[in-house]
Amino acid sequence: METTPTVQPMHTDSNSAAGKCPVDHSKFSHQKTALQTDTSTQPLKRDGEGVWHVRGFDEARAILRGTETTQQAGFGASLVLNVKAIINLPILYLEGKAHLSQRRQTARFFTPTTVTRDYTTFIESLADELIADLKRTRREDLDKMSLTLATAVVSKVVGLTNNLMSGMDKRIERFFRQPNLKMTWKPLAKFFNTIEQRHMLSFYFLDVRPAINARKRQPQEDLISHLLENKYSDIEILTECVTYAAAGMTTTREFIGITAWHFLENPELREQYLAADEEGRYEILHEILRLEPVIAHVYLRT
Repeated sequence: METTPTVQPMHTDSNSAAGKCPVDHSKFSHQKTALQTDTSTQPLKRDGEGVWHVRGFDEARAILRGTETTQQAGFGASLVLNVKAIINLPILYLEGKAHLSQRRQTARFFTPTTVTRDYTTFIESLADELIADLKRTRREDLDKMSLTLATAVVSKVVGLTNNLMSGMDKRIERFFRQPNLKMTWKPLAKFFNTIEQRHMLSFYFLDVRPAINARKRQPQEDLISHLLENKYSDIEILTECVTYAAAGMTTTREFIGITAWHFLENPELREQYLAADEEGRYEILHEILRLEPVIAHVYLRT
């Protein structure tokens, strides 16, 4: 499904002359992140290249529930599915019953009860540290703060806690920020491929392999221990860790950023959030997530 385009802010000279903010905030869209305009109202539409665009809620739900008729086509699926060394596919690329089975087995790491029992105190403590640093320095990059928080939490859930060197968040960020270019000149393509492989190897040797070795000696209640119990190879665990890094770390960072953007633009919403109980806060966060999906498009093939 595709998102509604953002309305760009309008600049007004009269506001500037009056010593006010030069941006007319009444022109802001409620949505912040849409990058392209799509005025189509058709729930299903096939483009000139034969690709179906699904925008209707009922249609999208039916397709997503039809797990036996579609397959993952995004997130580099064509590359991952062609790696012969990967027998146990990451959960992101599993289909049908295999996907549901793996979700059931790993659900215990992500339930609200588990989060409350095992991670809430840690999350609150780390958040307090980050805010204390912000108050001391009076200037900080929210993108980096949120990545630090997300990486620390997800690493505990996954089991990436035996790092040989600090800076795992930066290593993960590097291979997710590779340029998305269609390079026809082979030397340039090889150059960027070499850089990407180097980042992946550093993540494996400094973060993933130490965690694997530690859990072979002493299993923990985390994802890597679960994968080892199910006879996953090192490369399969590496691929799964990359999947969870994308699903848990980068998406959480982006959601924190966009939520802060809404709260800073809308003081009334911020006050409503601060005054609400937990259920009320979840309602606000869910609405922001509906309006600003971190993953705005899902690519499937039949």
